[in-house]
Amino acid sequence: MALRNQMRVEITQNKIFKAVVYCLDEFGYHETSINKVLKYSGISRGALTHHYGTKESMIVETLERILDPVRGTRILGKPPINKIDERNTENLRNNLIRLWVNVVNTPEGRALVEILIIARTDNTLFEKIKTSLKKYNAEINANISSIYEVISSTEIYDLQLNWTICRTFMRGLHIHARFEEDDRIIEQMMERFADIMAPHFKQN
Repeated sequence: MALRNQMRVEITQNKIFKAVVYCLDEFGYHETSINKVLKYSGISRGALTHHYGTKESMIVETLERILDPVRGTRILGKPPINKIDERNTENLRNNLIRLWVNVVNTPEGRALVEILIIARTDNTLFEKIKTSLKKYNAEINANISSIYEVISSTEIYDLQLNWTICRTFMRGLHIHARFEEDDRIIEQMMERFADIMAPHFKQN
C-alpha cells in the first residue's frame, strides 16, 4: 500500500512538473499561474495545493527537478546528463552543440532560463534557490574539470571560466532567438561559437 501511494505521489508530481515546465516555456514566469498549471496537468486543485501551497514553492521544486539530471538523478525516464558519454571521442565543438540541442534548447532548459531571469530581481525567490544554484555550478565545474583541460593554461580557474562563458552564451541564445526570423541563424551562431571555444580545451 505504501509503495502504491508513493507511486501515486510521484505520478502526480511529474504531471505538475511537466505542466509547470510547459507553462514557463510557452508563457513565461508571470503567466505561469496556478490555474494554467491545473489546466495542463489535468489534476485537481486539491491535489496541487496538497503538494505545493504557493506558486513560489512550485517554482522552487521545478528548479530542483530541472537540475536533478545534472546531479545524476534519472527523471521522467531520461538518463542522467551529469557526465558526457565516455565512449564519445568527439571534440568539445561537437559536445557543445550536443549540449545545446539535448539540454539547453529544450523545454526544461528554457524554463530554467525563465526562472533565472525572474530570480535576478525577485529577491525572495533568489534566496530560496541560490544554494541549489551554487551547488549546481560547483558540480558542473567539477564535471568539466574531470573531462577537459585548458590548452593555454594549467590554471583550473581558466577552465571553469571558459566553461561558464559557454553556458552563459547558450542561455543568452534563448533571449536572442526571439529577434531572429530564421531559426537557422541560431544554429549557425551556436556552431560558430563552438568553433571559437573548441581550441581553448582538450579532452583529458
